[in-house]
Amino acid sequence: SRGLRVQHWEHLRSHHRPEGAVSALYRVQCRRAGQGTAPQAALTLHLGATTGDVAADGAPAGPDVAPARIAGLDLHLWFHPRDPVLRSLPWATDAGAVARDVFGAGGPARLSLVAYRPLRRAVVRAQHFDEAAYLKLLPREQLPALRRRHRLLEDSGVPAPRLLPGASTPARDAVILSALPGTSLFRLLVEDAEA
Repeated sequence: SRGLRVQHWEHLRSHHRPEGAVSALYRVQCRRAGQGTAPQAALTLHLGATTGDVAADGAPAGPDVAPARIAGLDLHLWFHPRDPVLRSLPWATDAGAVARDVFGAGGPARLSLVAYRPLRRAVVRAQHFDEAAYLKLLPREQLPALRRRHRLLEDSGVPAPRLLPGASTPARDAVILSALPGTSLFRLLVEDAEA
């Protein structure tokens, strides 16, 4: 659909929730289906697919989600970053919007996708000059509890990321956290689990 003709696709990874849905990500290379003989520019898109329900907060999935039936499975498909549950992901992957809303600055921020589990969570690292922040995206109903936990950590004096203003508002489905100096526990475990 959308006037695109698939040239090649590649499975990137799958995510299985025990007793739940399976979601997968694909890299799709395609060309616009055009009239005439002029060669069309190739596009590389990322496609999400799930066997699960994609309605968030009781709202319908919306126009960015396409139902499909493939090999007897009912699926819901979307183009990344338009995750139907993590509705702020398009904003969190827009370098200009993040620079404006998180850092209060012009020009683009440098963004890197640290983690992405379709329909579940995403973490984006944003940097603007020497400032850094982490954008955590969850389903809307999980955000207040995450904000509460971070406030408790801040108040307890434990070295933990601080909640930052800006897009960390109920209107935006994201929690914005400061970066901490040093190496993360996760990185230490990956590099030297025995120690």
